[in-house]
Amino acid sequence: MSILILERYGAEISSKQMIMHGLADIATEIYVLVAVLARASRSYCIGVRNADLERYIATFIAQRARRKIEMLEADIVNSELNNRDAVIKVISQAVFQKKGYMCENPLTRTF
Repeated sequence: MSILILERYGAEISSKQMIMHGLADIATEIYVLVAVLARASRSYCIGVRNADLERYIATFIAQRARRKIEMLEADIVNSELNNRDAVIKVISQAVFQKKGYMCENPLTRTF
């Protein structure tokens, strides 16, 4: 995944902060997954009480992490199609210019 992104963007990857954020989220999920699986594996191998429950928990977390990683990957791959970076840039510039939340209260009278 990261190789494809580097091939696509090259040196300008540093300006694609949302893509880098997505890659960081994927790396975090993988790290969590490795830690959970390592703990469950050790508990099972040395015969810790309730190791079978740890295996079920690890399986659940692994399935959740897989879905989240797939979702993050799809967001990264499709980021140019849905123009996510441009939308986030417009929103962030508006927040910066207004020095805070820029939307009016919907209950405010306009007449």
